[in-house]
Amino acid sequence: MNRHEEISQSPEYSEIPVAKRYSFANQELLRLDILSGRGKLQKRFIEYPSPTGVYEAVRQSLISKRLFLGELVPTIGAFDRVKIQNGAKPILHGAMVRTMGDYTYNDINLFTDLGKLLRDFGQSLGKDHPIEFIGHIGLNVALVDYTQRKERGLFLVPGSEYYANSTTKNQNEILNVYLDQLQQEFGVRFTGIEQSFIDGFQPPEK
Repeated sequence: MNRHEEISQSPEYSEIPVAKRYSFANQELLRLDILSGRGKLQKRFIEYPSPTGVYEAVRQSLISKRLFLGELVPTIGAFDRVKIQNGAKPILHGAMVRTMGDYTYNDINLFTDLGKLLRDFGQSLGKDHPIEFIGHIGLNVALVDYTQRKERGLFLVPGSEYYANSTTKNQNEILNVYLDQLQQEFGVRFTGIEQSFIDGFQPPEK
């Protein structure tokens, strides 16, 4: 029995899958999103195959730039475990407007931050070795609730490094690929505010 089956089929198991709407589980990556423990002591973890080679280098860069969701937990074996915030959710399912005190975080803010995130991801191996993200953006970028003004609210989900693809495209070509993809993934939610993503991905020169 593999880990997916073990967690999903054992009612007495101390770890349970996160509800689908909020989950980062991904069969393609063998990535699990689980809750461990009970009550106030419950913690949330992502498990996935340990990256090697260029994927490990991308992950280390994301961690050093604070673009990576959660913190690695020491493990033994071929799978890594990352402790993540209990309230993190895929941006595909994030609310369109989120208010925290006098601070409102809406989709314009979200797509601007997303542009910055994907721009920084593209430089994970340095400006001379550009990469692009070839996975599902909405399910591999996390929104963390209750961030304060000027704090980062979006992070790449553990395992996203496997979607790093070396590219010979220039920035404009990559931008157009992302714009088309976001339109497909988010539909009307993205229509009319595409400029917010562009501003994040290609900030105006000063």
